Amino acid sequence: MSEMNPTYHEFFSQWSHLDYSVEQIEADLQDKGFIKEKVDEIIQLYKKHRSAAKSTRGFVCMVIGALVGFTSCMFTLLDIFPEMREFNMVGLTSIAIGLVVLGCYYVFE
Repeated sequence: MSEMNPTYHEFFSQWSHLDYSVEQIEADLQDKGFIKEKVDEIIQLYKKHRSAAKSTRGFVCMVIGALVGFTSCMFTLLDIFPEMREFNMVGLTSIAIGLVVLGCYYVFE
């Protein structure tokens, strides 16, 4: 990511916001006067950028899920709220598992 030109970052955010396909990106770059080799290089950088963003989102989801699971475990073991024992055991654990699985999906997609 260190080799990414700041102007490319502006292109990347614009393309992500407009949800461009690879063909649309290629046509946009050729309209702006880039040569074919440079277009291919920029498209590869864009794909790496999107992959890195998905991986980051996935790791964040996994960390949040792990923290929710740990909190669920601590609440259950310490029995801080006895009337919410079932929610702590089943509800928070289910939420934690869901977040971890969602994070794994983003990372391994």
